[in-house]
Amino acid sequence: MSILLIDFETTSVNTKEARVIEIGARLVTDDLQQTIGIPMSHLVYAPDYPAITPEVERVTGISEAMLKADGLEPMTAFKLLGNLVTPDLKYAIAYNSGYDQDVYKEEMYRHCLTLDANTNWLLTIPWLCGMGDIEKNYEFKSWRMAHVALEHGCTVCLKDLHRAINDVDLMWDMLKRSGTTPQDMYAFQQSPWVYAVAKVEKPWLDNGRSSDIAKANGFSFERARGDNSGRTFTKQWVIRLKQKNYDKLLTLPIQVEKVQI
Repeated sequence: MSILLIDFETTSVNTKEARVIEIGARLVTDDLQQTIGIPMSHLVYAPDYPAITPEVERVTGISEAMLKADGLEPMTAFKLLGNLVTPDLKYAIAYNSGYDQDVYKEEMYRHCLTLDANTNWLLTIPWLCGMGDIEKNYEFKSWRMAHVALEHGCTVCLKDLHRAINDVDLMWDMLKRSGTTPQDMYAFQQSPWVYAVAKVEKPWLDNGRSSDIAKANGFSFERARGDNSGRTFTKQWVIRLKQKNYDKLLTLPIQVEKVQI
């Protein structure tokens, strides 16, 4: 079984509008220890792309001049990505997989590549998230890739961040150091989420003690950390966690209540 590690650099954070300007991908063994074949690292460009903004160039280090000089036509680039697909490919892993998977889908539909067997296979297999599908990551205060990598003991070179293959390789190192496996990540991804609220006292009644306990144990005010649903819990401390971990909250010295969604 093989695993595809992948990252896209794009023109926008809006997945409906974003165009891929760089693809980095590496095929690895299912134990995450060995690379398979030659990794992919290509700039991507077409004349109908929007102008590269100063912000995109600042973050990625990729200029419009670079793209025009060295960028592959998108159809060519995505077919090269498809060449990394093997019959036993089980999962794709990206650091923020929801974004990368949505961008990939849009590009596939845009270029009618869903008819290509290899590129379409990437649409059908599960995508795992190097950010949200590793249970240990929920112990960390920041989910920025560099911060999570440092928490796992990786060496991080800040000037190399946000180039696609560099981010792929940093994620690969992080995955190996985390002690997780793709199978662990998939099991964690598939286990159900629940929400809970902490019943805290008004700050002036206990000098903020109960609020501090809630915050120290992963609760956040009104919006649950890691939740992209947009749910708001007005004037409440809330947490989103896996069902299997809920009972741990019952040992806290504050009252906790599961929320029915």
